Amino acid sequence: MIKPTVGRKVWFYPNQQEDRGFRLDEHQPCDATIVYVHDERTVNAVVLSHESVQCPMFKIKLLQDDDPIPPRTERYLTWMPYQIGQAAKHEKDPDGLGE
Repeated sequence: MIKPTVGRKVWFYPNQQEDRGFRLDEHQPCDATIVYVHDERTVNAVVLSHESVQCPMFKIKLLQDDDPIPPRTERYLTWMPYQIGQAAKHEKDPDGLGE
């Protein structure tokens, strides 16, 4: 599990009703930045639409590890693949010694 902190970048997926207002391409997530952490799976974020419109989002679900993707009726955030890869590397070698 990656600990969410203020300033971390995440990907935002709008719910089905919001989709057209946020995304030009449904295959690409929106950029988001965590601005407040409620707990490991709930954060507030500032989201940028594909047309660079900023929108605050409150108490958004942040998927962790193997959490299932919610139905299209829910909005959610995910970590970027790079962040997931870095967390996995750190978990295998927490001291960075390569042993």
